[in-house]
Amino acid sequence: MKNAVFVIFFALTLMGCANNSNSTDQGAQDQAATKTDTNAEEQHSKENDNVKCIYVYQRDSSEVRWTAYKTTSKKGVSGIFDNFLVKIPKDTLWSMKEAIPHTKFVIAPSSVNSGNEGRDAKLVKYFFKTLGGISGQFQTVGEDGNGTMQLIWNGMDQVLPYSYEIRDDSLFIKATINFAKWRADKNAAALNNACKKLHSGKDGVSKLWPDVDVKAKIVFKKYCG
Repeated sequence: MKNAVFVIFFALTLMGCANNSNSTDQGAQDQAATKTDTNAEEQHSKENDNVKCIYVYQRDSSEVRWTAYKTTSKKGVSGIFDNFLVKIPKDTLWSMKEAIPHTKFVIAPSSVNSGNEGRDAKLVKYFFKTLGGISGQFQTVGEDGNGTMQLIWNGMDQVLPYSYEIRDDSLFIKATINFAKWRADKNAAALNNACKKLHSGKDGVSKLWPDVDVKAKIVFKKYCG
C-alpha cells in the first residue's frame, strides 16, 4: 500500500513538473513575441524618423481675411483681399514654422472683397484710395505662438504684433491694425460719414471702430520621401 501511495505521489509530482515546464515555455514564447513586437515598433519609428518631408506654399488655397466693426454694438463686417503676394525666402521648408521669419507680403487694397459691390466701391473710394498699398515682412517668431512683423502702410513703417497657430496643412496668422497708428483715422471718418445710416445701430449712433482684425491662412502641401 505504501508503495502504491509513493507511485501515485511520484506520478503527480511528474505531472506538476510537466505543467510548470509548459507554463515556462509559454511564458518564454510570450516574452519573445512581446520583444519582437517592441522591436518592430522601434524599427517602424526609426523608419518614420528617417522620412523627410518638405512643405510647399499653395497660393490658390491661401487667403487674407479682414473683419471691421460698425455700430456701438460692434457688429462685424468681414471680407477678403483678392490680390496678395506672399514671398517665402526659402525654397525648401522642413516645417511650416520655417515659413514665418523674413517672409514678405504685399496686399492690394483695391482688391477688397466684402461680397457687396456697393460697399467695396465705397471702401476703395473713401478709405483705401489715398492710403496706398500694404506691405510688410515677418521679423520674429516665438515659441509661445507670438511674434512681430514690420507693416508698411500709408507711408508709415510700424512694428505690429501677431499670433500664429499651425493646424493640419495650414499656418494661421492673426493681427489687429489700429487706423490711428497708420494715420488712417481721417479716412475712416470719411468712410463712416459716407455710410452713416449703414453704420448706425438701434441707438441711431453712427460708428466705425478704429481696429480691424486681420487673419491670414497660409496653406502648404506636404511632400514626404
